[in-house]
Amino acid sequence: MPSLVSVIMPAYNVEGYIRESIRSVMTQTYPNWELIVIDDGSQDNTAEVAREMARNDTRIMVVSQENGGVSRARNRGLDLAKGELVSFLDADDLWEKEFLTKLVTAMQQPGVGLAYSGYDHLHWGILRRSYRHGYADGWILPDVLKGRVHPLICAMLMDKRVLEVNSIRFSEGCVVGEDQELILKVLCVARARAVRTPEFIYRVRRGSTIRSVWKWENHIHDLYAHQRAFRFIAENYSGGHGVECILSLAEERMQVKVLRFFWRMVKNQYCTDALRLINGSEWGGYLRQIALEKLSTIERSKYEIIMSLDPKKWSLLKYMP
Repeated sequence: MPSLVSVIMPAYNVEGYIRESIRSVMTQTYPNWELIVIDDGSQDNTAEVAREMARNDTRIMVVSQENGGVSRARNRGLDLAKGELVSFLDADDLWEKEFLTKLVTAMQQPGVGLAYSGYDHLHWGILRRSYRHGYADGWILPDVLKGRVHPLICAMLMDKRVLEVNSIRFSEGCVVGEDQELILKVLCVARARAVRTPEFIYRVRRGSTIRSVWKWENHIHDLYAHQRAFRFIAENYSGGHGVECILSLAEERMQVKVLRFFWRMVKNQYCTDALRLINGSEWGGYLRQIALEKLSTIERSKYEIIMSLDPKKWSLLKYMP
């Protein structure tokens, strides 16, 4: 009997998209799956559409809960999952028909705890090749920290035991970066296998996270998420590279993320808040530790503008492309 795959689909106000997303699971060439749809307090007909489709396929379960965010919804799905393997698909995104077949096959390699594929973006009905990063197998955490490999949570398949044994869950209350936090933690303790074709379609739409108005109060959660992931790595890394090397890469990644965060802050005219955070928080410390020789020319210019700490100069950034 092939492994049962539990597909966890958090859903919030996506009545216009969830039917197509569920259908992309129903048409998988791999038959042994269960789909757990967690309706996260939707105020539209999301739950009704999902239940309508569940009536035609007993492998689909629909559970409704009060709105608590995507992390809580995914964790609820994990609580209900019966499969040996788990995957996540957002309710506005899609899988190609061979997604599960190819990733389950990759998971059958000895010692593999996670498989991932490339992905495309769907912009207003136009499919665009998006995954321009490389692929790697084995202990790929260094490649991810260096930005050479960039897996997405909905383009992955995981051994559920890896999550259970290492007490890995989504951080509830984290509104940005919760997916990358979990990915980094899993890659800290599990070998990966790549499927070198785009098998996931990430839909870009109005109201989606990728298109939402940038707010620093939300995006600072991404920094906190990476902090938690790096603490986990320091305590649990079991890969083939020295933990000191991994933590050095993690520190460099955090410094660049902080730089980019403050650049977005000043570009979006949060100048007063940026100045306060640079002078009075741990994030300013990350900025001051950056080794300029490791930055690209463009990032070095951004760094110099930010570290001028000149609100008048910052105010001019709104006119830059």
